[in-house]
Amino acid sequence: LGGMLPLGPGNVITGTEQAAYVGSTGAKITRNSIFGNTEGIVSLSPSPPTILSASRTGVSGTCTVAGTVEVFSDAADQGETFVGDAPCGSPTFQWALSGVTVPHGRNVTATLTDALDHTSAFSSPMAVP
Repeated sequence: LGGMLPLGPGNVITGTEQAAYVGSTGAKITRNSIFGNTEGIVSLSPSPPTILSASRTGVSGTCTVAGTVEVFSDAADQGETFVGDAPCGSPTFQWALSGVTVPHGRNVTATLTDALDHTSAFSSPMAVP
């Protein structure tokens, strides 16, 4: 993907070598179901958000640049089911999503889309107890 071509919402990308590649010109990837691929989103920037805590009703973490964090649940390390989104920015560069439902035994992952509509790769997954 290149330029400002948005991908989503509502696409299902599964069973591929690489779900999406975001080059230096960026691309907005939003509210899709991406799972079961050899690689999820490969992105040159921004850095993925970090998930610091996860429960069945909320997820929180940090980001390195301002933007919108999208949270997903997945059996592995991609984004099968969109859970919700939250803003992240200065001065703390922290984000929190509450009042959501994450199925027991699933992982949560997150992406960050910055103000220029560049979407990050998926964060490292965190298991939901």
